[in-house]
Amino acid sequence: MVGDNFGDDALPDALQMSTRMSMEGGTFENINIPAEVFYDRKATGVLFNTEPPSLYLACYVWHTVFYDLLDDDQRIVWQRRDPTKTLDLVVDVSDLTERLNRDYIPGGGVHEKWVDNTLEYMCVAETAEKISDGEYYVKFRNLRDKRREYNDTLSDRSEHSDLAHLFAEWHCENTVELENRELNELVKADSANGPNKPREDLTQPELGEF
Repeated sequence: MVGDNFGDDALPDALQMSTRMSMEGGTFENINIPAEVFYDRKATGVLFNTEPPSLYLACYVWHTVFYDLLDDDQRIVWQRRDPTKTLDLVVDVSDLTERLNRDYIPGGGVHEKWVDNTLEYMCVAETAEKISDGEYYVKFRNLRDKRREYNDTLSDRSEHSDLAHLFAEWHCENTVELENRELNELVKADSANGPNKPREDLTQPELGEF
């Protein structure tokens, strides 16, 4: 907050921001930071130094990561933009965390607990199911056409914002309408969760349209 000092007492005097920018004893002087100092982080589109809201990280992995996990035949189906077509993904929290820190947010310091909390959020929104500790079934779909419903009225919103609106709406509806027992069932680990049939080649009924 503007009226609060930086909590940097533990730092050496020369590194304390409060001596240069604070309500008490500071001068509010500008701090010149060249763009090249943060360019590599800014280019990833994400910067974490604390746990982000689960809704934010859910939208990020849905929009950015999950498509890369699809097989070739699943991508063919996804490109049809049919929001009713569920593409089965079983994800491991440890593996997804490693991918985020290695391939998408290098040096971002994403923690497994953040990813686990995010996937539990998706369970409440009924876009995922928990199979076991550290393993989730994601009901991945192409939601672009569903997001377009909001683009018509709020054209300046980004695709992330429209996706966030959908996830938040689904999550809030269940949080408000379901009893605690029912909510607990949504995030409960169950080995019966996951795809209800063996993985099959999806391309044969779809390829004729390409």
